[in-house]
Amino acid sequence: MPPRRTASARDDGRHQLGLRDHTIVVVLSDNGFHLGEHDTWGKMTLFDRDARVPLVISAPATGGTPATTSAICELIDIFPTLTELGGLPTPLECDGVSLVPVLEFLLRAERLARAADEWSVIRRRRRT
Repeated sequence: MPPRRTASARDDGRHQLGLRDHTIVVVLSDNGFHLGEHDTWGKMTLFDRDARVPLVISAPATGGTPATTSAICELIDIFPTLTELGGLPTPLECDGVSLVPVLEFLLRAERLARAADEWSVIRRRRRT
């Protein structure tokens, strides 16, 4: 069995080819399908199985740092997000809202957490 490639190994390949700073990757899934749960069949409810889907966005604007959020979004928000990340105008008749502010918030939060970690190391060094 060949070794399993991790996300970081794939990321290293994009970095080696110089694609990391110019590539937006979006991974998502269709919503779930009930097979008799809650006495329902299909995709016509708002139970978690129907309403929640995975969404992963990797873009130069995200800084490459993995982060999660509980922010509410819809799949209709992906197109405006991609147009903004790509520097393209979003058509006025487009539904949905760009998720770029959420991505920028996550990046700022990660930078603040990293700075706090560095500050705590500096404070510990001063005490010794």
